[in-house]
Amino acid sequence: AWVRGHIRQQNNIGTPRAAAEILRTRDGVCRDYATLFTALARAAGLPTRICSGVLYFEGMGGGFFYHAWVECQLTAGDDGWYPFDPTLDE
Repeated sequence: AWVRGHIRQQNNIGTPRAAAEILRTRDGVCRDYATLFTALARAAGLPTRICSGVLYFEGMGGGFFYHAWVECQLTAGDDGWYPFDPTLDE
């Protein structure tokens, strides 16, 4: 919720950026939200990885869009990874 509340949505693809730059500019696309979330979670000691794929989004006329989110390991083992989406409020 903090990342979503403090980063402005930017509607261009741009280039991959470091978490420090994203935090400084406070704007980005889903990949940037995921990058910043991952850096903050890892700094707090939480194993986190960035994921990407395609999702159906009803906004913007509806359709499938490339998207990035994260998974955090909350319990031991391969089944201990849980998805979080720092971009969308869902």
